[in-house]
This record gives sequence, structure tokens and C-alpha cells, in this order.
Amino acid sequence: MQMSAISNLSIKQTATDAAKASLQGDFASLLNRPATSKGKEMTENQKAEIREAAQQLVSSALILPMLAQIRESSLKSEMFHGGFTEDAFGAQLDTELADKMVAKSNFPIVEAIYQKMVNPMGHKPSGKELNIHA
Repeated sequence: MQMSAISNLSIKQTATDAAKASLQGDFASLLNRPATSKGKEMTENQKAEIREAAQQLVSSALILPMLAQIRESSLKSEMFHGGFTEDAFGAQLDTELADKMVAKSNFPIVEAIYQKMVNPMGHKPSGKELNIHA
């Protein structure tokens, strides 16, 4: 069994690639989606997709780099080190942890991104708007 290909894995590159893949997949497609017209409201499914994309953005841009830095910190102990397996799959574990941390927490930045995507003009319809041009 050849271990040379596996041993050449770059941990930092794997984390960065995973972050880019998660960002490019969902968030970019949502940004390029045409805005709804005045008469149409977004469906609940579309809003759920936007919230999930905002969570993935925060996870990849904020939480994942912190977890990678913790993994590389000088406080790393050989006593608790997972060996080759931790080195090879640590980035994937960090990605999963970051996603779950953001999903289970109430980060205000996720809500701010969600609101900006759902309502880009900042207008919060109350249902009682006055149409002065009618």
C-alpha cells in the first residue's frame, strides 16, 4: 500500500479547499439568482436555502479558520494527538464542527446576512403600505 500520496496531504490546503467548495456551491448560486419582483414573495424553501447559505458562509469564513489555528497552536500535546489519522482528517472534522457550531448557535451575523439577502433594500413590509400613486 502506498502511503506517500497520503502523507503529502497539506492540512491547511485541505481546510481552505473545503471552505472554498462550500462557499462556491451554495452562496454563489444564491447571489447570482435573480431578485424577486415586487409582486412576488420568496417561498419558505428559498428562505431556508438562503439561511443555510449564510450559515455556511459564516462557518467557512469565521469559525473554520479559528479551528484550524487552534489545531496548529503551540498548546498541542503529543499525549492527546491522534497521529496520522488526525493529521489526514482533521480538516474534515473542523469543517463538520464549524458547520454544527454555526447551525446550533445564534450568531447575529448569520441573521444580518440572511436579512440582507432576503430583503436587499432594507424595506420590511408591514402589510399596511400606502400606495399614493394609485
